[in-house]
Order: sequence, then structure tokens, then C-alpha cells
Amino acid sequence: MTLKNFFKISYSRKELLIFKFLLRVSLFKGLENKHLMKVLQQLNLRSYSKNEIVFYQNDPSQAIYIIKDGSVCLEKENESECEIIRTLSETQCFGEECLNQNQMREYTARAKKEKTLLYIIPQSDLFQLIKQPEMRNIMLVNFEKYYNIVAGYGLRVAG
Repeated sequence: MTLKNFFKISYSRKELLIFKFLLRVSLFKGLENKHLMKVLQQLNLRSYSKNEIVFYQNDPSQAIYIIKDGSVCLEKENESECEIIRTLSETQCFGEECLNQNQMREYTARAKKEKTLLYIIPQSDLFQLIKQPEMRNIMLVNFEKYYNIVAGYGLRVAG
């Protein structure tokens, strides 16, 4: 074993599978494994039943969500009706308005499958990730690309 290999960080199979998943998520594309490990450490996994509300329109925005398995419907409630804005599936994010502190949710998010698994990153943890210089540029460029896609659906993103 060379000295170089001695200091090389190794990851478990489970960690590598999560890294592979995270690299498919728009906000984390291009991050190295050492950075993905920091993201992984902030992930909280939660299961939702069909039609269970993840959050309501006008709730405080305190986390971003990544769909691990299943699907989520984004609904905008108007005076007398509920309009489906978009349905999201595996590796897609929502709740991005949490990038602005004190921002309220602009839509209701509802689980659409019998079992929907979501990774949740609390706002404070997301801010800590973005503050890290080696991750900041990549994540902000990815967020800009994501914003342009979401804006095309008529959703207003933090700003």
C-alpha cells in the first residue's frame, strides 16, 4: 500500500449508492464525493402516505425536499379551487423558497403514491452547505439552472 492510498477516504457501498442518487439531483450535480458526504450528513428521510400533505401553501419555508421514491403534486390554492401546478418524481426537488429566510410556501405539496420517500434538508443545514467555499459555486450555478426550469412552470422561486 502506498502512502497515497493509505490516506484515501473510502466510502461504504450504501454511501456510494446515495452519492449516485444525489448526483442525479439537479442541485448537487458536479459535487465530489467528499462534498456529497457533507450533503448526506444533512439528509433526513421521511415516508409519506398517499395524499398526505408535506406542507401547506403559506406555511413558513424551513426545508428543501428531494424525492427519493414516489411522487409529489404541487398545488396552488386560489379562492375557490385548487390548481395542480406540477407533479414531481424521483430526484426532483421542491421547497426551494427556503433559500430566502422568512419566505412562505407558495404552494401545497402532497404525496401522490402509496409510499413516497423524501429526503429533507433543513434550511439552516442547507445554508451551511452553501457557505462552504468548495461547494458554493457549484451549488449556486446548479440552483440558477434549476431556477430557470422552475420559472418556466410559472412558479416564483426565492427572490
